Amino acid sequence: MEEKSGFSPLICENPRVLVLGSLPGDRSLQAGEYYGHPSNRFWRVIADLCSEPLPSGYPAKKAMLARNRILLWDVYSSAVRPGSMDADIREGKYNDIAALVSSCRSVAAVALNGKTAEKAFFRYLDTLSAEKRAVFDGLHVYSLPSTSPANARWGLQALEKEWSVIFSV
Repeated sequence: MEEKSGFSPLICENPRVLVLGSLPGDRSLQAGEYYGHPSNRFWRVIADLCSEPLPSGYPAKKAMLARNRILLWDVYSSAVRPGSMDADIREGKYNDIAALVSSCRSVAAVALNGKTAEKAFFRYLDTLSAEKRAVFDGLHVYSLPSTSPANARWGLQALEKEWSVIFSV
């Protein structure tokens, strides 16, 4: 089985929220963009919560995140996964999230996009020394419903209601 690698973080000046997914799906990897599947609701949720129109291209989407001080990355740097389902992720290798947060001290919250990202993030924390783990002390950590089209039981309004918490920090 093929190992799939994710993207570099989308970094902005003075980020206040770090959004972590699990690992980009095949459509995102093919497009070379975070949340590149046309049915993923991530960009719609963020645009609506930022009271902005949905950006039409990837550069505009990245600019929207930067304007709203949102840092975007994934828990896994790579993993073996047939297809795009998070449940099929195997042999995941973690990104160095602690180093990123340490270099971006303005981050006040971590938003975990879906159950797989949540479980992987807390497993990642368990691998850290007490010193490295301390960079997360005092941060709000929000486990949020996935914006993936596979999470069809959550409608757009319900997602937006849950995700709005990241704008309260």
